Amino acid sequence: MLLVLFAWYWSSVTLFPHTHNVDGYTYVHSHPFSGSSNNPGHSHTPQQFQLIAHLSLLVMTAATLVAFVLRLLGVSFIFKPQHPSMLQFGFTGCVRLPLADTHSIQIGKG
Repeated sequence: MLLVLFAWYWSSVTLFPHTHNVDGYTYVHSHPFSGSSNNPGHSHTPQQFQLIAHLSLLVMTAATLVAFVLRLLGVSFIFKPQHPSMLQFGFTGCVRLPLADTHSIQIGKG
């Protein structure tokens, strides 16, 4: 269900952007419609444009607030570097490279 919801949202936002010119203002938004992006074949009332603006502001404010609260709770949005897989098994020591007899790589902490 989440995949279908995401696909619907993505396609609605990505595939259907269009503009409306009303009283010298250009409104750009996206939803399924018939027509072209320059002539969408439909119109909106001023209240609908205001609702679109308020919903956009609400979504951006909520996303910013959630990210801020999660960061305060210690959630990191940056991926941590991965350690070599041998450390997962508790192996520390030297590994000899087959073609480099005089060099070795130290694996482990410290």
